[in-house]
Amino acid sequence: MESMSVTVERAARSIFRLFPGKWEVAELRLNTGARSFWLYVIRDYSRGRFRKMDVANEKWDGFVQVF
Repeated sequence: MESMSVTVERAARSIFRLFPGKWEVAELRLNTGARSFWLYVIRDYSRGRFRKMDVANEKWDGFVQVF
């Protein structure tokens, strides 16, 4: 039986392939687990071609990856 993170990772990759284009994925600053997960998936999926941003304003406090 595969772990939940492997299942979610496969689902994310499938969605990225099904809907090609520019993507933005954001994590709340305090959600370190989500940040680690998405950095791993996005770095691998995009082959390192993505932009990381640290956003702190009235609308968002966290991290955003664009690829």
